[in-house]
Amino acid sequence: MNKSTIFIAIENKQVLSKIKILLEKDGFVTDGTDDGLSALNAVRSKRPSLVILGDTLFRMDGFKVCRFLKFDDQFRSIPVILLISEQRKNDDALALEVGADSCLLEPFNADNLMAEIKKLTQPQ
Repeated sequence: MNKSTIFIAIENKQVLSKIKILLEKDGFVTDGTDDGLSALNAVRSKRPSLVILGDTLFRMDGFKVCRFLKFDDQFRSIPVILLISEQRKNDDALALEVGADSCLLEPFNADNLMAEIKKLTQPQ
């Protein structure tokens, strides 16, 4: 059983719940919020194994949260997956520019999300 902790910040509470259930079924420990600033503070204090960010969050969007994490030497090693909404599908280059390790277009395929998570949480 996997004990990696994954922090999820998604504005849509139904999607957040869906991702949490998916990950917990696979043995991951999860925590989450719909607020970007709360996500940034939680990641800094809890240091999860991986972070999943939606592009649109309350108070601070996922791109900014990712940039703050990836441009800080203490947190840059934490993998980040950015989920990009259909309306912002052309922002995949921005996701990589702010340091995201992966980005997926919403609505995401659960199998693709799990494959990315497993790839990014495996020991190197």
